[in-house]
Amino acid sequence: MTKAVFSWKTGISGRSSVRLWKPLERIPRVYVGVGNPTNEYKDCRHNIGRDFLDYFAKQLCLQWHNIAINEQENKKENHAHKNQLPNQNIGLECQVAYFREGSLLFVKSNRYMNMTGVVLSQLLNEMRRPIQDVVIIHDCLYTKFGTWRHQRGKGHL
Repeated sequence: MTKAVFSWKTGISGRSSVRLWKPLERIPRVYVGVGNPTNEYKDCRHNIGRDFLDYFAKQLCLQWHNIAINEQENKKENHAHKNQLPNQNIGLECQVAYFREGSLLFVKSNRYMNMTGVVLSQLLNEMRRPIQDVVIIHDCLYTKFGTWRHQRGKGHL
């Protein structure tokens, strides 16, 4: 079995020479795949974010872990590693995959698309991460199939 090799093109919509991040700018570390968690919506366009992360995690031989995030009040405990989350049994659930001991974190919410922001907000609070560390992968009806687009500073989170 051979592994697929990823080759990324720089640029906005994959076709310009504009850099996505400036050389000294912080590179995002949390990648969130938006979609619906049930099999009823499997293989539909709205699940492209989840499907992409599943594909990417498979290519990198990563395993998904179910975690729960305390929805009530964030605990002020010190965690051993900034990227590692406490395993709690209450609150909002999501699946995470760690790459290189948590230097990159892939996240899929176990809630429907319209609730992903709630899960992401709690996750970032728990991890003490800024929103600038996040890349959200989702479908867009205004983008041609097979192309991608990069935007900064959009949304309400």
